[in-house]
Parts: sequence; C-alpha cells; structure tokens
Amino acid sequence: MDKIKKLFKKLSTTDRVALAEALELLAVNNLEGLDIKKLAGGNLWRLRVGNFRIIFKRHNAENIVYEIRRRDENTYKGLV
Repeated sequence: MDKIKKLFKKLSTTDRVALAEALELLAVNNLEGLDIKKLAGGNLWRLRVGNFRIIFKRHNAENIVYEIRRRDENTYKGLV
C-alpha cells in the first residue's frame, strides 16, 4: 500500500479524486459504467481512469489491486 500512497502524493487533485472514486467502486464491486477490460493471458483486468490504469485480479467476489500505472508503452509489461 505504500506504493499507492506515494503515487497519490505526486498526483494532481483531479487525478487523485478520480482514482480514489474508481478504487472505491472497485472495492464494493460496483463495476457498472467503468471502463474495464480483461487482459490476455490470465485472470488480470484493467480499469481505465483517464491516463491511469488500475490493474487488478478478480478472485471470487473480491477485486485485488496489483498496480496503478500511468499509461505508456510499458504499462502492461512485466505483469504477473
């Protein structure tokens, strides 16, 4: 969780609020209206929030966040 806190400190208020709202919806499994796609090669999913991608895994009724990354050419490299 330290990586996420560190990232949030660096973000603008707008990005911080958007990511926090998306994470809250993800935490309560309210996925309706969110831009979510399944990633190839596993049980990983991505949630798009502006220029950021929240990479998470669905396990039973839980969503486990692995990474929050700014979108670039390396966003999906090196994922589990």
